[in-house]
Amino acid sequence: MPAEREYDYRTKITLAVSADGRRIGLHPFERADRVFDLRRCHIAVPELMTLWEALRPLRSLTPPRLERLVLRLDRTGGRHVVFRVKSGEAWTGGGRLHDELVRRNVTATLWWQPEGGVARAVAGAAEAFPATVFEQVHPEMGDRVRAFALELLGAAGGRAVWDLYAGVGETTALLAAAGARVESVESDARAVAEAEARGPRARRLTGRVEHVLGQLRAPELVVTNPPRIGMDQRVTAALERLGPERLVYVSCDPATLARDLTRLPGYRLSALKAFDLFPQTAHVETVALLERAS
Repeated sequence: MPAEREYDYRTKITLAVSADGRRIGLHPFERADRVFDLRRCHIAVPELMTLWEALRPLRSLTPPRLERLVLRLDRTGGRHVVFRVKSGEAWTGGGRLHDELVRRNVTATLWWQPEGGVARAVAGAAEAFPATVFEQVHPEMGDRVRAFALELLGAAGGRAVWDLYAGVGETTALLAAAGARVESVESDARAVAEAEARGPRARRLTGRVEHVLGQLRAPELVVTNPPRIGMDQRVTAALERLGPERLVYVSCDPATLARDLTRLPGYRLSALKAFDLFPQTAHVETVALLERAS
């Protein structure tokens, strides 16, 4: 399915910092040593480019030992900047940078995240959306993918459904609203907390899917949306053993989708559709329906 917008669609961009710290921007594929100074990214939403135009001249106010910088627009329209640093003491200059952005008529929540640590909001909205949790970077197309996945899943009312790799719980919320008995699994505790705050009641487990399988009830239907690496072999083995009637697999990497299908020999591929979630790139989002073969 083609995207309606091929430019100005992306709600998150991650910028690299050159080794000498003088340039912040992007770099050619597999050439992280060639960071070029970014002026404008044509696939990012205008709200993020307005933020970047205000932030670029304020480089001297950003945290020391900066490694990456993430710009993000959340579903409520809130803007975020996540400063990922290599190490060091907590950054105390967030308030000053925030004030300078406000002087330029730009508002954003600023986050400081040390290497291997948890991001912490240092300036901006007190109750901000957690800027580091996973959401689709092309929201309109993400909604289409979700709607198609649930259409393939079929009637879920009253049925036991797993929502694996559930993120902030958007699919869980739709399933619960349809009357399904949903159990969702997500490894990011902040995403689970956000799902609890925004969505209807459901049984939510926090942890890696392969680690919590023993705590789940046998499903009749399954929706799975793993990261690019696909599902752990322990997960496919459990699905093969438990034998839910239908399994809808949402994948951001056709190669790992194909690998995982070979690990589910008891299922037949009944439907497959690709969505252009990432225009101007070689990546697609794929939705597959698997039905029990016997």
